[in-house]
Amino acid sequence: MFRLLVVKIYISIFAIIGYLPVLVCSSFIKKSKRAYFWRASSIPMIKLSFFLSGIKLKTKNFQKQDSKQNFIYVSNHPSCFDGFVLQIILGPKAVPVTAPLKQFPFLVRVWLRNMGAIDIIRDDIDKSKYKGANSKNKALHKALSILKKRESIIIFPEGHEELIDALYKFHTGPARLSFASGVPIQTIVLKDAHRVFSNNLNNTGKVVTVEFEKIIKPEKIFDGEVLFTENEEEREIVQSTTKEIEAVIFKKLPLRLVDEQRYYSTDTGVFVDIDLTLYRSLSQVDFLLNLTKKGLISKKHVSYVVLLFILEKIKIVSHDKLMNESIKLIAGWKVESVNHLVQKFFHELALPKLEYGLFAILEDHLSKGHRLVFVTEIIHPLAQTFVNFFKAEKAIDTHIRERGLTYTGEVSLLCRGEEKKNGVEEFVKENNLDLLKSYAYADSYSDIPFLSLVGHPTAVHPDHRLKKYAKENNFAILKTHI
Repeated sequence: MFRLLVVKIYISIFAIIGYLPVLVCSSFIKKSKRAYFWRASSIPMIKLSFFLSGIKLKTKNFQKQDSKQNFIYVSNHPSCFDGFVLQIILGPKAVPVTAPLKQFPFLVRVWLRNMGAIDIIRDDIDKSKYKGANSKNKALHKALSILKKRESIIIFPEGHEELIDALYKFHTGPARLSFASGVPIQTIVLKDAHRVFSNNLNNTGKVVTVEFEKIIKPEKIFDGEVLFTENEEEREIVQSTTKEIEAVIFKKLPLRLVDEQRYYSTDTGVFVDIDLTLYRSLSQVDFLLNLTKKGLISKKHVSYVVLLFILEKIKIVSHDKLMNESIKLIAGWKVESVNHLVQKFFHELALPKLEYGLFAILEDHLSKGHRLVFVTEIIHPLAQTFVNFFKAEKAIDTHIRERGLTYTGEVSLLCRGEEKKNGVEEFVKENNLDLLKSYAYADSYSDIPFLSLVGHPTAVHPDHRLKKYAKENNFAILKTHI
């Protein structure tokens, strides 16, 4: 019960207590050995935190390796504590490769930095949010340098914590590093970590099982250029090895969900709401506020819309009136000018607010040929920026009337409730998609009409009424952050 919270508290306490003594002691150690010392010092603290939280670790097929042999340890990533689990078992010789350090709480970030962890910018969202983290190029070269020193590294191949019961797409970094260094890949399967490290009251499991599986040795050794090679033969070998890693790990996860998301399919639709589902706020409100800061819309007009927003929440003003009045603010604006402003807004301010957990899931869908469509109430030019970024099929969204090349400020179609459902049904019919195979993600009770169309509906951070409905109708419920 609340085991995730408890273990976080213990680790925080020991990180505070242990920081100063370890810092002082490390100052007397040779600089090249300090990271190893920090990793060695962290392991007893993590062990004690797990012990006090009632967590046990069980290993299978683990054999103490020759001290001269190092590995690229590759594992699935079912929980936020997988790195700690593997650090305990693999010891201080293994260097973790992590998401950008600024993503972690301050204390964890400081320890990881001192431990010599290699953080990596995984995509454009990381790039917009976490300045100072290593680019992919720099991170892989740092990892290669560590491997050449006969130290090991720990990598989670999909790069993202699993928030649904399916492995995400695997990245090719481990295979590239293996071919560049000659170091073999040791595949590892973590079982039940997603249950043990959970605050779910129904989860009573206490044992995380760590299974050591197949060792994959590189067929041949290339130079460091293979890290970012354009050579077709080398790329094929890298892809083949990546698929082998994925197959080994997936085969050993019998308790994980196996559904259409695991397979390539072009008749599977993925229908996704934007605001409060993929975007952690109200993008249209943020866009209008951004225009106000730039002096392009008067504060008086925006204050009026904010007042309507408050009145709508207390049921005095209808939602349709709120939307119509807010869209009037761009009456008379050139279509080209609005497109330019929303593009600038998206890349400067919206990217950092994307829900990273759902972003990873959508990337996984796209890698399997699924047809991504946004289903949203926001205006078309703003919705289109999400379409462009994700390389989605289209957006089913709110349309504004145009006269010539200018917006009139009048709504021609407000995409809400049944209109979302109608848009999805039309897209499915036009593209011959299979609704039973398809997925939908949304946060609001008003989204039930289109959520109910598909075989795999998911309520993302649902409001109270949708959460109740989701539980009663066996919808998946997804939290992308805690």
